[in-house]
Amino acid sequence: MRLKSWQGVPAIGEKSYYRDRIEWRNLERRLPAPFRFSGKIEPDECFRQYRGWDIHLDIWENPSAVRTLILCHGGGGNGRLVGFLAPTLMKAGYRVICPDLPGYGLTVRRRGKKISYNLWADIVADIARGEFQAGSGPLHFMGLSLGGLLAYGAAMRCGGEIAGGIIATTLLDTRRPSLFAKAARIPALGYISYAMRGLLDLFAGRLRIPMRCIAPMEKITNDPLISGLIASDPISGGTWAQLGFLLSLVSYDISTEPEDGDIPLLVAHPSLDPWTGPELSRPFFHRYGGVRQWVDLPGCGHLPIEEPGYSSLAEAIRAFSAQQY
Repeated sequence: MRLKSWQGVPAIGEKSYYRDRIEWRNLERRLPAPFRFSGKIEPDECFRQYRGWDIHLDIWENPSAVRTLILCHGGGGNGRLVGFLAPTLMKAGYRVICPDLPGYGLTVRRRGKKISYNLWADIVADIARGEFQAGSGPLHFMGLSLGGLLAYGAAMRCGGEIAGGIIATTLLDTRRPSLFAKAARIPALGYISYAMRGLLDLFAGRLRIPMRCIAPMEKITNDPLISGLIASDPISGGTWAQLGFLLSLVSYDISTEPEDGDIPLLVAHPSLDPWTGPELSRPFFHRYGGVRQWVDLPGCGHLPIEEPGYSSLAEAIRAFSAQQY
């Protein structure tokens, strides 16, 4: 569904803050009660510079935190959307950072700047290095949806000294056309993107496509109303993605192949995900050479907001955090 009260996309070069916008409030009112945190606890908002980008961050401070976790959104969300997990993560001992990656959320738009999946991973890795240098100790990386492989690639860019663990709800290897095809709205897109990957520089930043034409945004949750709201939000599921970004998914540099991975990995996968089912994440998971754990989230859709799976996710995260890597 479309909602007339959506605000527009911020202008090129404009800094904007969620506290001044209505998107999250509209969606939050329709989320299950445990995820409505406004007025109780909210993040600090700031911007971090990276190679000409002003990256918007939601930072959930936690005086009791034992480590910092960077929480990554995918191709249909933003940092505030995935922030529904922050209170649960804080209870597990984390201080949480939710970046808006270029093309999404309130990261400042720049005319002519190229956006790629590798850029996203480089940004997350840069945030982690900055936090580590500031004395945070080893960080954990978590990603939902497309953010899962993103978190993996960012952690591997940092290495085991900085990255202490990886958590993903989806671990779909977008470099494999057959898997990418199953996640796309039109399966042929997976193979076309792979065939056109050499044209990335030609298309990057020039052509844009509505995200809903690329991906089945109606499947982002198992609640049609919530899915409709996300798909209508022009700074999350309703964005127009650069074609170059789509092509970059199949040429993503994960830095370390899974067989050589040595950072503890937890995959907590929704069992009723109609978009990227567990079978799409298992190939990468089973190749992983390091410490690994798979947890099924019963009753959960792509965005894991349903019970009993959400409680399973919370418990798996608490156990993972408690292990001293």
